[in-house]
Amino acid sequence: MNIEAKKLTTFLSKVRGGEVGPNELKLDFGQTITTSAMNTENTVIVSAEMQPTEFSEYNPVGIVAIDDLKGILSILSGFNKVDINKDNNLWIMKEGGRKVETILTNPEFIKEAPNKDLSFDETIEIEAKKINDFISQARQGKEFILKIRTLPKQLVLESDGKYKFTEIIEAKDAVGGIEVKVGPPFLGPIAEFSGKVTLKLKNNYPVQIVERTAGSSVCVTVAPYMDSVPTEEAPKKEEM
Repeated sequence: MNIEAKKLTTFLSKVRGGEVGPNELKLDFGQTITTSAMNTENTVIVSAEMQPTEFSEYNPVGIVAIDDLKGILSILSGFNKVDINKDNNLWIMKEGGRKVETILTNPEFIKEAPNKDLSFDETIEIEAKKINDFISQARQGKEFILKIRTLPKQLVLESDGKYKFTEIIEAKDAVGGIEVKVGPPFLGPIAEFSGKVTLKLKNNYPVQIVERTAGSSVCVTVAPYMDSVPTEEAPKKEEM
């Protein structure tokens, strides 16, 4: 198989979600390339699909079980157009005289992502860059929490902390009445998107980020940040 390394790293980076998404996953190279994975904290679920037309040469090699997606992404960044192949339990990446081999893990060792049947109250299309620009300005420290609210035809972003930022973004699909807080499980994945995404929202409920392009689709479901916790415990994100 042969593909521009940037296309593959862009797709896999959205699956990885920065440092918070799944680092172990199964890629199924079949009629399309699909994956469904969850991170170890049970706060991020990703389902994604890539079209074989993104490859200049494609071979349906079946299941590829990866236990270090972060490492694979680092290696791919050193290639331009990369030949990739599966040889038994070896994953081989090659370009010109450079070749990198890594041993694949047993697919049985990869955690299966649950098939969650979620329903949402609002679906909003928005440019991911607008959200990321707000986070970049408003983020004052590691413990950054983002509040997402909806008003009629508006999406409202608010930050906590010493400096409280608020930004109102036009969102023609917004109905109003939604309020949900999100932390790192949202901040990591959204940073990997720059174009138009769909946000699926519900009060104090997991948030979905969906992107569809001609060559791929990615759906990231993240746990909300919950304030109500037992006494003497810090607020924390909820597992899914």
